[in-house]
Amino acid sequence: MIEEKVFQNDRFLQALSICGVKRNNLSVYCDISLSAITSYVKGDRKPTFEVVKRISGYLKVNEMFFYTPKPKLFIRNVAFRKSKTTPKENVIQANELANNLTEIKNNIIDKYVDIPKVNLPIFDYQISLNENNINKEEIENIAIKTREFWNLNNAPISNMIKLCESNGIFVFKFEKTDNLTSKIDAFSWWSDDKPMIFLTKNKTAVRSRFDIAHELGHLILHKNINIDELDNEKQKIIEKEADYFAGCFLLPSQSLIQEYICHNLQALFILKRRWKMSVQAIATRLKDLNLIDDNQNQYIYKQLSFNHYRQEDPVDSEIQHEDMYLFKEITKELSNKLDYENEIMIKNLYNDLGFVKNEIKKNNIIQFKRF
Repeated sequence: MIEEKVFQNDRFLQALSICGVKRNNLSVYCDISLSAITSYVKGDRKPTFEVVKRISGYLKVNEMFFYTPKPKLFIRNVAFRKSKTTPKENVIQANELANNLTEIKNNIIDKYVDIPKVNLPIFDYQISLNENNINKEEIENIAIKTREFWNLNNAPISNMIKLCESNGIFVFKFEKTDNLTSKIDAFSWWSDDKPMIFLTKNKTAVRSRFDIAHELGHLILHKNINIDELDNEKQKIIEKEADYFAGCFLLPSQSLIQEYICHNLQALFILKRRWKMSVQAIATRLKDLNLIDDNQNQYIYKQLSFNHYRQEDPVDSEIQHEDMYLFKEITKELSNKLDYENEIMIKNLYNDLGFVKNEIKKNNIIQFKRF
């Protein structure tokens, strides 16, 4: 019974952070005084269930989420693009999302389904001393060895999400809304020895693939570096390193040297179709390998701007988006094997973790017949 459950103020604070909702906005839309909301956050007062229903309706979070104790999880190295201008609430949002998604994985996925074991190469890497002179040769070598470790040769990678999932990296991909993840594109983290990646759907397929490769770079290069303790300058360095790893991993130098013809857009579009990388990322890779100079690189960007192709070009519509295949297979397997009582139990777990019905369906999280 709901009367027997206790409102958890840390869950309330977590929901506000994840949804990106400010307390004064919640006060106005839910007709709750700001002082009352503050007292709920601090745990000085407990709201009635009617008040919780108003709050959950506005935040699109299941009511039971606020009555489920928040577990203590060991989350580390949340690699989120932080800068001096990044609002503190967005950093908190990324961390709370990591906690919530780890909880989902621990309580639902790991408990009921056997998933691939973590299979990542291990390197003894130290971050670069200077953001303008990162360890390009070493990072390129690590990207090559990672490809060799996974037997990828020098061919294009057909599906980055499947590659990560098959090697034990769990990928979550969600719709980007005005509040939820509005300032977050992607980030990665470790929970114990389990790597995870968060992505948003509102991007072109090639940019999303680069995000995955970027986060893979963090997981491989920076696993043993305490990201939380890095200052702003070091944060910039690791972001540049992850970007460089992504370019090297997605498009090996040997292949690009063999296939590069010239720097006009049509020739670059051919490379884009084959390697599923943006023209800008290919141009950066060409420049890093000294296959084009600064003037040629600028020419490429001018052509993109002139044709209004900086954000999206005609080739983007040809390249299919990648999705959370492992999560879909897991929920399909659960829905086929579980009896009705267990099915209800799994759905209740999703509810307890904050998902409401329409959000579950929109993000393809679960497809039970009776949901």
